[in-house]
Amino acid sequence: MKLATTATAAVLALAATAAVFTAPAAVAAPYTNCDVDQAALALRGEESTVFEQINKMRADAGLKAVTHTETMARPAEWASNDSAERGTSPADHVDTLGRDIKTRFAQCGVPTDAPKIAEINFFGTEVAPADAMRFWSNSPGHRAIILDGDLTDVGVSVIYQGDRRHWTVTFAKGKAAAPAATVTRQNLTGAQHQAEFDSLVAQGYRISDITATSGSDPRYSSTWVRNDGRAWQARHGLDSRTYQSEFDKLLAQGYRLTLVRGYEVDGASRFVGIWEKNDGRAWQARHDITVQAFDSTAGQLAGEGYRLVHQHRYTVNGQTFVAAIWNK
Repeated sequence: MKLATTATAAVLALAATAAVFTAPAAVAAPYTNCDVDQAALALRGEESTVFEQINKMRADAGLKAVTHTETMARPAEWASNDSAERGTSPADHVDTLGRDIKTRFAQCGVPTDAPKIAEINFFGTEVAPADAMRFWSNSPGHRAIILDGDLTDVGVSVIYQGDRRHWTVTFAKGKAAAPAATVTRQNLTGAQHQAEFDSLVAQGYRISDITATSGSDPRYSSTWVRNDGRAWQARHGLDSRTYQSEFDKLLAQGYRLTLVRGYEVDGASRFVGIWEKNDGRAWQARHDITVQAFDSTAGQLAGEGYRLVHQHRYTVNGQTFVAAIWNK
């Protein structure tokens, strides 16, 4: 887990090492001794700065940019946490479990047939991204890894421990993993869900399902699939009035509601919803209606040729309400 802190650029202690391997690791099950905070795998803050500076170095050298992936971020995040716990970044890149980078990469889910993998690390007191980049740029071994034209994928992680920063950057040749067909996220705060939303959309995914827990601090769980090119929209955390406003706006833009779920926050209803560009079909939707009103509406719409395709029942202040969708 990343801990927020502030720091100056004064460097009081530095250490950095590099390692590169060209032989694949032994086959291992993904995520063996590699538990990390899933939300921490997305680039943010100073990690984004280092990632951008790495690609600037490569661009200045006439090389293609590397791509940040969750697959490569996982072993980097694990190593940074491991370094923070021991208070140093190991020069030999062997972690506290005795794993070299080949074994750690494999156990963190990096394909064992990756033709080349590499890692650089750095730690110090009150060190900024510029300090790490300066050190790596001036170190022949580290610079050679950053400017290795064979390497295409990267993971960047920084862990804050008091006034110290522990950096790890992992590299691999070739796509470290084909994009997963389905991705899930569980029990995220609203802010974490939004961060994952932005990250997964940028990676070509679209949300196909979302749930939310009731309470003062709702948690969101979602399922994502590779987008097939369709236009879509999603919203979360909307009160009833805002939901209706978004519903009307998206309807005017030609979107059709495909999923809606209600939940309670501080005694009031909230909604999550997913919309897709309509394919011409007729449809109807309702939210915040009582069970009795739902039964009446369902009967009426069935008589008009509509078919119930989605319903969700939720409780607000002890009363059950229904959100539902019908298609022709």
